[in-house]
Amino acid sequence: MKTYKSVYEAIDDGIFEESDIVVFWGKRGKGKSSLQTKFCVDFMQPNEYTKYDLERSKSVCDLLNEAGISNLRPPSDHLVFVDTFAQSTGFGYHQTSAYETDLLSFGLPTKYHKPLIACPYGKYAFDEIQDILDSHDGNLPKFISKAFELSRHPRLFIMLALQRPMRLPKDVRDLATFVECVERKNIYNKYGLLLGTLWTCNIIYNNTNLEKYLTTYDKDLIDRTIQFYFEGNIYACYDPHYFLPLYYRGMENEGLSLRRSERVEFNEESFKAYYERHPGELPDYWRRPPKESKDGNRKTTKSE
Repeated sequence: MKTYKSVYEAIDDGIFEESDIVVFWGKRGKGKSSLQTKFCVDFMQPNEYTKYDLERSKSVCDLLNEAGISNLRPPSDHLVFVDTFAQSTGFGYHQTSAYETDLLSFGLPTKYHKPLIACPYGKYAFDEIQDILDSHDGNLPKFISKAFELSRHPRLFIMLALQRPMRLPKDVRDLATFVECVERKNIYNKYGLLLGTLWTCNIIYNNTNLEKYLTTYDKDLIDRTIQFYFEGNIYACYDPHYFLPLYYRGMENEGLSLRRSERVEFNEESFKAYYERHPGELPDYWRRPPKESKDGNRKTTKSE
């Protein structure tokens, strides 16, 4: 089993293409977000690969500018854009971080959709994307699916992380390389200092094989099993609490419920208290959005 210390090594070895759509998936805690971060950190390293990408990005931007159809100026340090965690890393005394993007603003420009400008040769990382690119909600809009299909033209390297790859629409899966994060192993010294992280991954290139693998887990459907290694503390490179505020939206000044659980006694007072805590009916918004009245206010039910 070969171990890659850099994503550029994997590209040189043919594991990935220079412009690719890479889907990181696996069970919780297996290292999808941290491996995606490792890729981003690799793309931010000040080395000959990054310098070459920057030069090529500038040359494409110059051609577009000379044609009078754009006013693009690529970054000066790296080409990494992320939508969730503000990745940062240290290179000696040099500190850098990724640029911000948004999956909701990804796509081709239309009359109704004005996307963020894609940077030629850009590296784009989107985490926990199952709710945005959800196959259960029907087909993707053409301006999004077409952008994925044409992403090779601006030479984009797109990274998507989610737990269940079948949540991705098929027209995206058909274009992707799948990286199953099987195991993440942190390596410490005898003093408890984190020295590095090792990920074991299965690579599947074909969506048909992926669909079969998800039902049979037949190892013959796996194209390659490889490892990636990051030297240092990968957890210092991204925010593991990025999604935490979602639990507190609209509840910022409220406290925890610290009422002790109580036994139900066979008397009227105990039953009445039980019924208050367990109304027995689901509110309307539990399985579908609440209805709005003509004046725009949300209608409530008796159970609310």
